[in-house]
Amino acid sequence: MAKLYEIVAELQDFVAANEGLEDEQAYRDTLEGLQGELNDKVSQWGRAIKNMESDRDAIKAEADRQAARAKAIDNSITRMKKTLLMYLKAAGVKKAGDNIIGASIVKNGGKAPIIMNISEDDIPKEYQQCIYRADKEAIRNALESGTELEWAYLGERDEHIKIG
Repeated sequence: MAKLYEIVAELQDFVAANEGLEDEQAYRDTLEGLQGELNDKVSQWGRAIKNMESDRDAIKAEADRQAARAKAIDNSITRMKKTLLMYLKAAGVKKAGDNIIGASIVKNGGKAPIIMNISEDDIPKEYQQCIYRADKEAIRNALESGTELEWAYLGERDEHIKIG
């Protein structure tokens, strides 16, 4: 069977070369044959795409399952470390274990945390940040209502293939 691009090229060439042909029945029969080939090829591609989507979905589901399992293990590790820290502190011990593996209580690295005893709204202005960003919904509403903005315009939506 011909490749998709070959079928499309043959179809385009036939239509261009035979417009206004006197034998309309022969034209229609040939055109139907070429369109049938195109339909068959598109169906094959559609089946291949559906199979690949099914494989992708199965792989994603397994990845999600594995990620959930890893998250559960992370939660167990965190819980065990917190419990171990609590017990070492309660015992008044900074270090415990054997000569193969042990645990030590150490300070966290990085900058010291900032603890504020007021709400963020009450912080003096010199210690606040002001962040501006585009309100795309307001821009869209303005453009859709007919307002012309020299620095923005509505683009065209793209197209996609729906298999089904």
